[in-house]
Amino acid sequence: DVKSQDSADGSTGWADIAGAAFSQVTNAGASAQIVKFSASAVRRYIRAVATIAGTTPLFASAVSFIGKKQIVP
Repeated sequence: DVKSQDSADGSTGWADIAGAAFSQVTNAGASAQIVKFSASAVRRYIRAVATIAGTTPLFASAVSFIGKKQIVP
């Protein structure tokens, strides 16, 4: 399971971002997923949190956050 969280200061107060969780992957096959959320709806710092399970879990994974700066007049 992988979910996205945000925080105002990057140290405390981490909270899940609504609608920004990835679908669970349960087999050894490859999986590529895209999750979109509005940057204006989150606080300054974001991170991905992964939870793995199983008797001998081994997952190669990567998460990238890409944003587009918007200037509001």
